[in-house]
Amino acid sequence: MKEYLYGCSVCNKSFSRKWNAGRHSERMHDDLSTIDNKKNKTVSSLQPKAKNDSFFKNRFKHFQSSPSTVKGDVFDEFFSKNMGLESASDDLKTIKVFARLKKPFEDLEKLLSHFEENFKADVLTHILTSSLNSLRPVKSMEEAVKVYQSEKVMEKMAYYFSKSRKVPTDAATKTLKELLKNSAYFKKNIT
Repeated sequence: MKEYLYGCSVCNKSFSRKWNAGRHSERMHDDLSTIDNKKNKTVSSLQPKAKNDSFFKNRFKHFQSSPSTVKGDVFDEFFSKNMGLESASDDLKTIKVFARLKKPFEDLEKLLSHFEENFKADVLTHILTSSLNSLRPVKSMEEAVKVYQSEKVMEKMAYYFSKSRKVPTDAATKTLKELLKNSAYFKKNIT
């Protein structure tokens, strides 16, 4: 019988191997949960992507040990020597989440570049706040990017279909959607 020694701090799921617990943290909790060793009561944040973690931890230690010469800059706020350990850990997680949000946010920003600036700001703000309020902020932002990318590629496909079949673009879009909905793939794989 397997002994489940490692537990996830977020959802309390147990694992027999630390590596599996780390992979679970990465996939299900955007690599932000800690892994508890139930046998010797220790806590670990070692995840499969230790290289990424070590970058943030090393930067954090460096800036914490050498105060900023520019008062009021971002490093004063995040790396103040007066912070408690819990606050430092929270700030490290915050930095890590925003670093992981960078790419999907910028991808989304590019996808919305053709919209008027205020509308774009409203859409980006809505997606950002809903992502940050979700259980998996990075995954949520990445899914928003996929939705907008799918919409863009569908528009392109409909454009070329409409040119080829000499039909209006909205009729081409409707036809393409119907073709997909009636396909064997859609009936078998999409639930």
